[in-house]
Amino acid sequence: VLNVPIMALLFCLPIKSAVATSLFMIAITASLGSSSYFIQGLFPPILAFSAMMGAGLGAQLGSRTGIKANPATIRRIFAFFLFVLGVVMILRGFSLLGFLE
Repeated sequence: VLNVPIMALLFCLPIKSAVATSLFMIAITASLGSSSYFIQGLFPPILAFSAMMGAGLGAQLGSRTGIKANPATIRRIFAFFLFVLGVVMILRGFSLLGFLE
């Protein structure tokens, strides 16, 4: 979650490049992590196929809309996503501490 803001703000990478680089890192990490489950037979092949198809379609859709999208719009959408994610994490933290039941 912090990869994109760090690359965009600290390394002055364009937002589109930061998002693409972050997604690439996530794909590599997920592939390596899920391969151990797959080798042990704990990951159903149909689920792996479904995930690969969804990721491929999402990548195609994202790259085509990303080319046409304004970088400022992408930055606003990502900021909103981070805000919502932060609120969810705070609420989950409070519920784990017993403040919210």
